[in-house]
Amino acid sequence: MSATDDGFSPRIVDRLVDALVIIDERGAIIYANPALGHLLDRAPEGLLGVPFATLLPERTRNADAAEFATWMGSDPPGRSPGPRRIDVLTADGTELPVDVATFLVTPDDGPRLLVAALWDVELRVDFDRFRRVADDLMTFLARASGTPDEVVTELLGIIAGGLDFDVATAWRWDPTRDELVCEYVWSGEGTAGSALESSSLGMTVKPREGLAGLVADTDTPRWFGDLTRAPHLKRHDAIVEDTMQSAFIFPIRTKDHLVGVIELFSRTKAGPDSALFDAVAAIGSRLGEFLERVELEGQRNDLVARLEDAGARQAFLLESSLALAEAGGFEETIRRLSEVAVPALGEICLIDIVAETGTLERLAARHADPRLQEATARLLPHPPDMAGSHPAALALRTGEPQWSTTMDEMFMVATTDGSEHFDLTQTLGFRSYVSVPLIADHEAIGALTVVTTAEDRTFGQRELQLAQDLGHQVAKVVERARTLDEQSTIARRLQESLLPRHRAYDRMDVALRYEAFGRGAQVGGDFYDVVPLDSGRLALVIGDVEGHDMAAATVMGQLRSALRAYLTLEEDPGLVLDLLDTFLARHASTERIATMALLIVDTTSGGVSVASAGHPAPMVCGQGGTATAMGITVGPPVGARRGGHPVATTELAPREIVVLYTDGLVEIGRPDYFHQLDLLTTTMEEGSGSSSDALADRLVQRLTQRSGRSDDAALLVAKWTG
Repeated sequence: MSATDDGFSPRIVDRLVDALVIIDERGAIIYANPALGHLLDRAPEGLLGVPFATLLPERTRNADAAEFATWMGSDPPGRSPGPRRIDVLTADGTELPVDVATFLVTPDDGPRLLVAALWDVELRVDFDRFRRVADDLMTFLARASGTPDEVVTELLGIIAGGLDFDVATAWRWDPTRDELVCEYVWSGEGTAGSALESSSLGMTVKPREGLAGLVADTDTPRWFGDLTRAPHLKRHDAIVEDTMQSAFIFPIRTKDHLVGVIELFSRTKAGPDSALFDAVAAIGSRLGEFLERVELEGQRNDLVARLEDAGARQAFLLESSLALAEAGGFEETIRRLSEVAVPALGEICLIDIVAETGTLERLAARHADPRLQEATARLLPHPPDMAGSHPAALALRTGEPQWSTTMDEMFMVATTDGSEHFDLTQTLGFRSYVSVPLIADHEAIGALTVVTTAEDRTFGQRELQLAQDLGHQVAKVVERARTLDEQSTIARRLQESLLPRHRAYDRMDVALRYEAFGRGAQVGGDFYDVVPLDSGRLALVIGDVEGHDMAAATVMGQLRSALRAYLTLEEDPGLVLDLLDTFLARHASTERIATMALLIVDTTSGGVSVASAGHPAPMVCGQGGTATAMGITVGPPVGARRGGHPVATTELAPREIVVLYTDGLVEIGRPDYFHQLDLLTTTMEEGSGSSSDALADRLVQRLTQRSGRSDDAALLVAKWTG
């Protein structure tokens, strides 16, 4: 299905859960998404070209059509003041009450279009309630910390309390025993210490047993409307004693396996809630990943506690976990793992990881003696043959550790791939070895091999146990680091897709740069934008959303979209920042603040109006002149809910340069901040006669290629050509 306007692409809105319709100036429908078809029980393609007024009852058709015409003719274009309740006709002529909100858009090269979103009134309350709970839940998942008891109990409270349930239980799936174990219970006000709580904690069930077992068996949510009529349940007496009437139970899982089950009990007898089923589909996987992380972190914390009580062996493993915890990505994790293994376990550490092709890739070859590291690194191009007799390959295929106190010539010939490789092992003096598989989620992802070369040192049971413990401890960390690196790539691509592409502008030479700082799966909220406006004006924008995660990148995209919309309605940069302050505080997907500087340049006269929301003042420099900061009063960040962003005005001289940047370029707050700021002004002055692209490249080269950098940096350089 497609609209009549060639420039319109409905692929994104086709997937919206909200019903959406687009109406042209004649009042005809030019687009209807599948959700609208579902709402009205009509085929969306059958609505194309139909007058929207025919979807309205005759008794209200004239009045409603007149109001739509008023919205269509509004000047300036905008949105309706709020959702309005109207009736629409379904396919069989039934009147359906809906809430409708409209927004008028004016494409640059086309007629006005009226966009209307419709919501079924009967589902609206449930949807809004779920949205509030989902927002609270996502915020909690992003920030939660503490023991599993604290975290999971609070999680249950958010879900059950927000959805008006009285008791909630969390069951963990134990794959080794093929059963569910109830480990956590949350009780609302007046239900603490209830019979249901005491009878649930510690209870175990098999698939198809009890409420939780039925859901685990089918892997689908279930609604139980009248629990009092189910005497076969093990907890029936407790349910009756606590006057529980209904229950909603749903599975918690990651993308590939069951993590557990959550039960929600209510004293109210109620039927199935469709919005609740939709809610589970939306948040179930996030909960599964979160609860699995909580469990893994709990296991890690338990391990650390045991290490602290077990002397030298435990101290070694604790040091290893701390070193790995500081790693910033997959490659650094592998490097740190090889470093902690020597010299504690042996003189040489080799790490081989299973590549996507199924072959082994050697990612680390570390020697305890720095003088021999160069020779040891020459082992990197010689990974084991997955089907061969190398101990790392055997450990991967069998899932069992391989070790020996000797490595004779026959063994070395069989486990090397040629004379060069064999000679290298002889030069390094291989004597004994241990290879342990790295197993994560029951899958071998690689092998850790440690070799001794000292004459007075060979492997025994102690070293084997240490290597096994290290392998078990780090396998999940290694796999998680690889996953985070993959997520980081996706996140970076998302962020890059949200940033504007470079293009030419009349009388303005503009250059854009973005320098990312590698930090594992984190992604920043730095952004820039260039927005052409009416009457030869150009908006230059730089900003930085709080945080370094996917949420920051998401808010950045929302903020840029809102900014572009507000710039079509308002030309005062201070008022635009005030509008963005309200938007970010009320409508963004997560609670964040952002700093931003906004300049509006009249490219005909060189006139500039500028405002800042907690952001460094733009720098200006004339050809052969001195670089200085614009004289502006900095207002509060957007999202701080304080408003008030004063506007300053100035004029650019022909070929004068303006530089906008985020704090990652100069690292505000660092000891060398003033040095970096001096370097920025000096570089601008030296390059004032060059093009914007040349100056931008020079600024990036001189200010970001240094050690100790810890943040992304965005840069916008603009020269008014007069």
